[in-house]
Amino acid sequence: MKLSLFAAAASTLLVASPAYAQFSGPRIEGRLAYESVEATIGTGDPLETGDQDAISYGGEVGYDLQLGPAIVGAYVGLEGSNLRTCDEVFGDDEGCVGQGRNLYVGARVGFSVAPRVMVYGKAGYSNGSVDVDYDGGTGGFPDFETSESFDGYHLGVGAELALVAGLYGRLEYVHTDNGEFRFDPETFGELTRGQVMVGAGWRF
Repeated sequence: MKLSLFAAAASTLLVASPAYAQFSGPRIEGRLAYESVEATIGTGDPLETGDQDAISYGGEVGYDLQLGPAIVGAYVGLEGSNLRTCDEVFGDDEGCVGQGRNLYVGARVGFSVAPRVMVYGKAGYSNGSVDVDYDGGTGGFPDFETSESFDGYHLGVGAELALVAGLYGRLEYVHTDNGEFRFDPETFGELTRGQVMVGAGWRF
């Protein structure tokens, strides 16, 4: 009887382990996302640019580890974006804001809900760069250009599908908030982004 119980337990472990192993170890991936960005810049009075659609792209490396029923991991990534939007600030002038690179690092916790499927939540630190230029036109305001990096945070949820030979795909939503920041005493900005991202990678 004891031998039968041991054999059953060993069989269960051997069947279950490959499912967990599919989500453990170092990984590298490429990422492409549609994003909706809300940007505000101001020189005294704010310029509300509203929601702007853009495409972001980048890569990520990480490491995941099975701890009991949970899969925990850490990651670091770098993104770029094609976002650039311009509008009048006071009239007969133009202010433009562009999104530069986004560097991020964080941690995630997931659970295997099927032999090849993991769902997870993630959170971490983000450092994004913002490029702003202003053309005063005929209004008498001075022109300027500036680029700065600002700290923020990101939160996300996603699902990962293990394919074959270490390959995987993922679908993810991430919200990033850089809060309010200032380029100088007279120029401020706010930047938030919501991304729907697809990714493909290799776990080795």
